[in-house]
Amino acid sequence: MPFRPPDPFDDLCTVAIDVEPVDTGTPHQMDWSALPTEAGVVIFVDANDKPVLIRGIGDPRAFVHRRFSPEPANDPSPRVDYRAVVRRVCVIPAGHTILAGLLAVACEATIDPDAARSSSARLGACFVLADGSARLPMFRTAGWRDLWDGSDRIRKHETVLGPFANAKRAKRWAEHIVDLFDLCRYDHLLAQTPDATACVYKQMGKCPAPCDGTEPLESYRERFRRALAFTGDAVARDRETTIERMERASADLDFESAAALKDRLEALDALSGGGPWEVRDLRETQWEIKGPTRKPGWLRRSAVSLDGLRISCDAIAGSADSSGPPLRLGTSSPWLLLAHLADCLQRGLASGESVEQRVREPAFGSE
Repeated sequence: MPFRPPDPFDDLCTVAIDVEPVDTGTPHQMDWSALPTEAGVVIFVDANDKPVLIRGIGDPRAFVHRRFSPEPANDPSPRVDYRAVVRRVCVIPAGHTILAGLLAVACEATIDPDAARSSSARLGACFVLADGSARLPMFRTAGWRDLWDGSDRIRKHETVLGPFANAKRAKRWAEHIVDLFDLCRYDHLLAQTPDATACVYKQMGKCPAPCDGTEPLESYRERFRRALAFTGDAVARDRETTIERMERASADLDFESAAALKDRLEALDALSGGGPWEVRDLRETQWEIKGPTRKPGWLRRSAVSLDGLRISCDAIAGSADSSGPPLRLGTSSPWLLLAHLADCLQRGLASGESVEQRVREPAFGSE
């Protein structure tokens, strides 16, 4: 049986064309007019029914035509000649480029996880995790690769924050939140509670010192839980309040207070994931993605969360009406999807596309 994308991607695949092999350097006479021009996933399949390319493309028809055309003699960038290799071309329409990219990532991760990991090696997304209910709560970081392959795992009660563009951003966020809430800077001292010798931050008045028993552990845990919840809207509200207080202090010529508030504002501004998104608890957050389709006035909606990728059918812009129920693509690689989404947001969205963080909807299997 000829290759078809695995379920549930097969339900989305609308075009599959068998390709006759030709010799290298010979123009291909295939008619590609059946391929869509809207963004989608292009899959090249060889004679052994093995995918040799899976890619999200803005214009599949133009991409395939270019890949099956002879390479110009003066082309400074040699490319793979697929004409003598590819026997089948499949296309999964997506409507817009960001969804095409996410579908390609999810499809490749399903077909060949090793290839997906290799092709996404440049992505550096990282996450901050912490269990506010632990006896001695501490922050730790984990990369998307470690969470995906199981070398690092989310513990039962851990909050997962992110995504961060890279490990440096994640570490910087943790350092700033520790400073804002005067949490313990040294995990090895906290681990010795209450028998540790307090560090210099106690003398500076910047830590109540739970490590030597000065601060009760329950009080410290409560402060840690507040720090853990200090994301998204909470940061935005605190920032607005800090600006108002700083302006009042300046108007009252209280420059010392104004300077201190300015420092706090800079610390709040540093609580960034490294891109145009808010750091939030991923157990409670999803990214709603909207983009244009070929139908004027219609949008294609999808969402990314720890459940995977959810694709809603086309809907009239500004309306909740849709042309059918959503397609749920549960996946074992939500970390890869989130890493890819963060990368897309950093590079910028195409015209008409938008991404908005919202409260996470119920898990796919719970509805």
